[in-house]
Amino acid sequence: MGRKAKLKHLRKQQQANPTADTQNSREVEADPTHFVDELKHQGYDLKVSDRCPEIPEKIVNPQI
Repeated sequence: MGRKAKLKHLRKQQQANPTADTQNSREVEADPTHFVDELKHQGYDLKVSDRCPEIPEKIVNPQI
Protein backbone atom coordinates (compact mmCIF):
# COMPACT_ATOMS: atom_id res chain seq x y z
CA MET A 1 0.00 0.00 0.00
CA GLY A 2 1.40 3.37 -0.96
CA ARG A 3 1.73 6.44 1.22
CA LYS A 4 -1.32 8.23 -0.19
CA ALA A 5 -3.43 5.09 0.08
CA LYS A 6 -2.43 4.73 3.75
CA LEU A 7 -3.39 8.34 4.43
CA LYS A 8 -6.70 7.87 2.66
CA HIS A 9 -7.36 4.72 4.69
CA LEU A 10 -6.54 6.53 7.95
CA ARG A 11 -8.87 9.41 7.07
CA LYS A 12 -11.73 7.01 6.36
CA GLN A 13 -11.14 5.27 9.68
CA GLN A 14 -11.13 8.57 11.56
CA GLN A 15 -14.38 9.66 9.91
CA ALA A 16 -16.03 6.33 10.68
CA ASN A 17 -14.80 6.17 14.30
CA PRO A 18 -14.45 9.66 15.79
CA THR A 19 -12.55 9.51 19.06
CA ALA A 20 -13.07 11.56 22.19
CA ASP A 21 -9.99 13.65 21.34
CA THR A 22 -11.51 14.95 18.12
CA GLN A 23 -14.80 15.72 19.88
CA ASN A 24 -13.00 17.68 22.60
CA SER A 25 -11.03 19.66 20.06
CA ARG A 26 -14.27 20.62 18.31
CA GLU A 27 -15.68 21.92 21.59
CA VAL A 28 -12.56 24.02 22.14
CA GLU A 29 -12.74 25.42 18.61
CA ALA A 30 -16.43 26.24 19.09
CA ASP A 31 -15.67 28.55 22.04
CA PRO A 32 -14.29 31.80 20.55
CA THR A 33 -13.06 33.11 23.92
CA HIS A 34 -11.11 30.01 24.90
CA PHE A 35 -7.79 31.66 24.00
CA VAL A 36 -8.50 34.46 26.49
CA ASP A 37 -8.90 31.92 29.28
CA GLU A 38 -5.66 30.23 28.20
CA LEU A 39 -3.76 33.55 28.28
CA LYS A 40 -5.14 34.38 31.72
CA HIS A 41 -4.11 30.93 32.91
CA GLN A 42 -0.57 31.60 31.62
CA GLY A 43 -0.42 34.85 33.61
CA TYR A 44 -1.11 37.44 30.91
CA ASP A 45 -3.61 40.25 31.37
CA LEU A 46 -5.18 41.57 28.20
CA LYS A 47 -6.31 44.86 29.75
CA VAL A 48 -2.84 45.82 31.02
CA SER A 49 -0.27 45.48 28.29
CA ASP A 50 3.48 45.90 28.63
CA ARG A 51 5.02 48.77 26.73
CA CYS A 52 7.93 48.17 24.46
CA PRO A 53 11.28 49.53 25.67
CA GLU A 54 12.13 53.06 24.65
CA ILE A 55 14.44 53.31 21.67
CA PRO A 56 17.34 55.72 22.24
CA GLU A 57 17.27 58.78 19.99
CA LYS A 58 21.00 59.28 19.58
CA ILE A 59 23.21 56.85 17.71
CA VAL A 60 25.99 55.44 19.86
CA ASN A 61 29.24 54.68 18.05
CA PRO A 62 31.03 51.58 19.29
CA GLN A 63 34.30 52.12 21.15
CA ILE A 64 37.34 50.33 19.83
